[in-house]
Amino acid sequence: MRFGWHVVLTKDTAGRVADTARFWSLLETYANRIVGPSDSVELLFTRSRTLSTQTLMTVVNTITLVNDVLEAQAAGLDGVVLAASIDPGVYEARSIARIPVVGSIESALAISGFIGQKAGIVTIAGGADPASYARTIEQNASRYGCRDKLIANRPVRALDQSWQEFYRCYSDAVSGNGDAFLSAFDATARELVRDGADVVICGNQLFGAVLDHYGQLKCTSNNVPLIDNTAAGLKMLQVLNSLRATTGLDISRTGVFQSPSHDSTENVARMLGALSGGIIGAVG
Repeated sequence: MRFGWHVVLTKDTAGRVADTARFWSLLETYANRIVGPSDSVELLFTRSRTLSTQTLMTVVNTITLVNDVLEAQAAGLDGVVLAASIDPGVYEARSIARIPVVGSIESALAISGFIGQKAGIVTIAGGADPASYARTIEQNASRYGCRDKLIANRPVRALDQSWQEFYRCYSDAVSGNGDAFLSAFDATARELVRDGADVVICGNQLFGAVLDHYGQLKCTSNNVPLIDNTAAGLKMLQVLNSLRATTGLDISRTGVFQSPSHDSTENVARMLGALSGGIIGAVG
């Protein structure tokens, strides 16, 4: 089967990572090892730099990502993980796509209950609003009915780095010097464990591949299991496809994921494509 890892970034990373060729190769190699030799993973990109927690921009994110998911479905992919840690557009895309669509944090939270009782999540600081990613991830956990799976006090914590500092350290890690990133990640993970977490979740889709590259993905330095959110999302796609094939299990269309009341979803796809193109022209 073919799965899509939607990175919700443009291919040039908008300058976030210096060596983009090495960066994307690292992610793609990691993802394909996660799903195993019988399946494959393709990286999917946005056409505009729209990822944001700002209220209006979340609407833009959603429209463009739903359109991207429908394009992936038309191209024959068997599922898509929308891997950005704020899980943008997941419910909306799921409500119209025929293939499984999952969020990375959504998947990691579901798995965490099988690994431990109380999780903590390590993320990064937002750009314009440093607390925005942590706040949005915690709000999403409540929406998923998973807030009780997290520790009570500040369950989502950002690395002690600004947004810009994180990407400098991450670029260094991709290029072979992981000391600053690994130290910052470990310090935040250890704080969560001290406050009661018995499992730690990566709250950024980029963490897992680099932690794996440096041999530090299995657990934190104080021996608490570590769940990579992207790996969780990819494995969830495999599980959902397997259950559909063997038991007929499919998404419920009588509740929140009820499909739009149109005779043909192709009409919706055309409308989304036109709207997405118009928005990209306005903000790209």
